[in-house]
Amino acid sequence: MGIPLKAVTYGNSQGTVGPGPEDGQPAFYTSYYQSGGAELLAFDLRSQKVFRYPLPGLGGYGLATGRDGKIYVGTVGQGHLV
Repeated sequence: MGIPLKAVTYGNSQGTVGPGPEDGQPAFYTSYYQSGGAELLAFDLRSQKVFRYPLPGLGGYGLATGRDGKIYVGTVGQGHLV
């Protein structure tokens, strides 16, 4: 009966810009959290592609780009840094 929908929360889920997953060109990263698991999303600005990476637990809350070019995500509930 159509496309299934999930309840997703983006509130307080910050974004960051870092090297893109394919060619290292700038990409925008954000995450979300929900009771059924969540993902880190990367939007490549040049190719207009979206890349999805599963996150452990309920998801991610707050992102940062490190000096090493990696994207760091704080997890919801567990307090881990991914």
